[in-house]
Amino acid sequence: RAWGDQDAARHALAALAPPSNLRIEARGGRSMTEVYQSAHAVACFYEPGYGKSAPNSVVEALACGRPALVADTSGLADLIDGGRAGAAIPRDAETIAAAIDDLRARYDTCSANARTLAERIFDARTFCATYESLYATLARAPHRYSAPVGVAAR
Repeated sequence: RAWGDQDAARHALAALAPPSNLRIEARGGRSMTEVYQSAHAVACFYEPGYGKSAPNSVVEALACGRPALVADTSGLADLIDGGRAGAAIPRDAETIAAAIDDLRARYDTCSANARTLAERIFDARTFCATYESLYATLARAPHRYSAPVGVAAR
């Protein structure tokens, strides 16, 4: 589904005049099949860091072994940088273009690291194990229930 003013977004993209090694596409709403095909077709994935702190699109790209370029303000910036699965960068065309050139030099390593990061951090088994551990810890903790003011504790 489209978010925001689509005409304004198209005009803003047209006005960017990106460097020759940067291609920007506004693809609009797509099916999940198209999203998966796109993730496999690109060399890297760029996320500008607006909205969600951990967009599924970035996680899907990492799982496909595609390095990610994310805004340095993104919720995933530290993971991407720390996992050497791409780069966290400011949101401007020149910096993005330079990051793409840098990524080309490190592509094989970043690509392998992207898949490894996705498996290590975002795997469903890892999520479940983390929550099970959290719930087990909470279940063992002494109960510290305080009744709200005016409500008798049981």
